[in-house]
Amino acid sequence: MRLLFRLLLPCLLPGWLLATGPVLTVTAPERSLAFTAAEFAALPRTELEAAEPHTKVGHRYAGVLLREFLHRLDVPRGKELRGAGQQLAVLVRGTDGYAVVFSAAELDEGFGNTPVLISDREDGAPWNERYGPLRLIVAGDQFAARWVRNVRSLELITVGTVVPRPPKS
Repeated sequence: MRLLFRLLLPCLLPGWLLATGPVLTVTAPERSLAFTAAEFAALPRTELEAAEPHTKVGHRYAGVLLREFLHRLDVPRGKELRGAGQQLAVLVRGTDGYAVVFSAAELDEGFGNTPVLISDREDGAPWNERYGPLRLIVAGDQFAARWVRNVRSLELITVGTVVPRPPKS
């Protein structure tokens, strides 16, 4: 019986749960992180309810808030997020090349506090291959344009040129 279970287990679980390589890469100019499915599942978890923009049907999504990855990259937050920090943004990209951008300030608890979730579950179940293993959920968005399927990477970028402030006279 045990042997039968071991043989059937790969058929019963989504392939990404069995994958040993990274399901998500996070890059910044001077730092890079990679998360396997197990490492992603061990990060601080959040659940939120949101209506899927295409169907307008409410679901319960579970995953990791996007701002958690900014914290892991040591991005300034709260009162420290000023000056050049206000030009920081996160580029979220799916496997099909589709990408969206969020400013660090709109994700920060002290500014926009926008709940953006990198979800690995919908209503308690893992995403199917069309949407997962990871899907970006933007609670409150009325349109689906920022709900990225098959999220593969996050990239911390600076928008525009950082111009030094003139000295005080």
